Amino acid sequence: MRQEYANSVVALVTILVSVGLGSVWNLLLFGLHQSRATTAPRDGLFRQQQVLLRSMGTPGSVALDSIKLAKAWTTLTPKARLRSLPLAVMGLAFAVGCLAAGVFSSATISLTSLKVLVDSPGCQRIDMAAYLSAPPPLTVDLDTEVHNVAVTYADRCYGSWATPSQCDSFVSSRIPIHSSSCRTPFPSRITRDTDLALLLDTGYLDSNDVFGINAKKEDRAQIRRKATCTPLESPSHTSVIDPQLDPQHFISHFGRNPFASEMLIAVHYGAQTAGLAAVYNATDIRSTLTSNITSRYYPV
Repeated sequence: MRQEYANSVVALVTILVSVGLGSVWNLLLFGLHQSRATTAPRDGLFRQQQVLLRSMGTPGSVALDSIKLAKAWTTLTPKARLRSLPLAVMGLAFAVGCLAAGVFSSATISLTSLKVLVDSPGCQRIDMAAYLSAPPPLTVDLDTEVHNVAVTYADRCYGSWATPSQCDSFVSSRIPIHSSSCRTPFPSRITRDTDLALLLDTGYLDSNDVFGINAKKEDRAQIRRKATCTPLESPSHTSVIDPQLDPQHFISHFGRNPFASEMLIAVHYGAQTAGLAAVYNATDIRSTLTSNITSRYYPV
């Protein structure tokens, strides 16, 4: 569905709702009239109520006329008000229901919060074979645009400051994470406490309910992410290296020449081997220049 057709669809839905509710009301009055029909003697209030039902008035007019009948027959017929109350309540309740249905029918399509598949000439499946074989400028432009949209959405919506009107493009605006304590899975030689660690677990996340991937039930997937956090020993597992000692390894790792006075901090928590080349195979390696840069990381 194209967005420019939204107003026409809303108008059509409103008309269909009005026609449908009017038909339901007429059937309700007809069924009630037929269920009360009898050849036995009845008083004037009963007969006028039958005429009221047979006239197929609107919900509001039935409620108002029922009140008028109760007032007119109060001194002439016992329990006239009590006998007129069901018709008045039924008409009033149906009138309120019709009003609510009309209001909510206009909200079936919202241009600010689309929950439907949108048909757009600029939206189509990516041909992965052509994408992988395309020249770098085309793929880089697409990757950059998608990345910018994702980063902007994450920065705006995944936090306590999220604005609902701007952050409901996806099914779930945030993924719950359950925390608990556990034993550390790391070797005792690199951890400070082997008996205490923090376990973060998302549980099984359904691709349809959480990520909004529209697929058949048999094609859906459940994804689970678990992470264990614990303080690690750093003094005996950290090295400070001068990249000028082997600039070629630095260039192959960082893609540029080292700056003057730039140093590297390498963290080793795996098997260590001798030689400067082993430094670039560390668990993590950072330039001291990053200490002057403020970065923000978004969990994947």
